[in-house]
Amino acid sequence: MTNHNKPGFSVVNPFFGIMEEWMIIPGVILATAAAIIASQALITGSFTIFSEAMSLNLWPNQKIDYP
Repeated sequence: MTNHNKPGFSVVNPFFGIMEEWMIIPGVILATAAAIIASQALITGSFTIFSEAMSLNLWPNQKIDYP
C-alpha cells in the first residue's frame, strides 16, 4: 500500500490515474467535446419544452428568440 505521507508524493487525479499516459490529451479533448455537445442539447431541449408547453396552454405565451 502506498504511504501518502512520503515526501515528494504527488496526488494523482483519479480520472487521469486510470488513463494511459498517451491517452490523457485525447481524453481531455474528447471530454470537452462531449460537454459542449451536451450543453447544446440541453439548450435545445429547454427551448422545445417551453415551446410545446406554450402551444398546449400549460405556460403563458412568450416570445422565444431562437439562436
